[in-house]
Amino acid sequence: MIIGNGLIANAFKNSNIDHSNLIIFASGVSNSKEIRLEEYERELKLLTEVISQEEYKKLIYFSSCSVSSTSQSEYNKYKSRIELFIQEAVDNYLILKLPNVVGKAASNNQLVNYFYNSLLNQREIILNTDCIRHLIDVADLPSIVELLVKLEPNSKIISVAFDNGVSVNEIIRHLESALGATFNNLKKIQSGNDYYIDNQIFLKYLDNTNNYNTNPELIIKKYYANYEA
Repeated sequence: MIIGNGLIANAFKNSNIDHSNLIIFASGVSNSKEIRLEEYERELKLLTEVISQEEYKKLIYFSSCSVSSTSQSEYNKYKSRIELFIQEAVDNYLILKLPNVVGKAASNNQLVNYFYNSLLNQREIILNTDCIRHLIDVADLPSIVELLVKLEPNSKIISVAFDNGVSVNEIIRHLESALGATFNNLKKIQSGNDYYIDNQIFLKYLDNTNNYNTNPELIIKKYYANYEA
């Protein structure tokens, strides 16, 4: 069962993963800037309904690595609340904390897509040059979930991220290179990185990271060299 119609949900729908005994919950709030509480409550209501109807299936829930950040945004507080709810209400689950997911999407909620549209429209963006982000190719998520479900039968929370941290300044440079364009409205500040990702549990499951698209520059080129929003 796949719940959702966005970037992550579509990646699973287009894959060959057997999800007959899984709940791939890829629906809900994806905008980390969202402040409307009713949007978060809508996701919680849907999640509650789904797990009550499919209680014998393993729940795969996508949280965010940003939950461990210093930011007390509504998004981070909500994701923490959902993680706790799942641990208390669900017998069989995997909560996967994701870094910045990259893929073709019309939404500006994804970081790289936000930068891309800002470049196309030459909108001013404030860039924290010391900020480090990890990118993951959305196309790799189905095989990663398939692997983790196979190797980890117990309920667990896992930060799914490769050792490919890249500064947002480099992300901008990779986008400029892929598009043959230049940002003219960058306002750069330096304020430090705001969170650390502990990915050691995840990495221990992988025999070979070469099976995945982990190079930030190649991830960006894959989706944005010939991208049309």
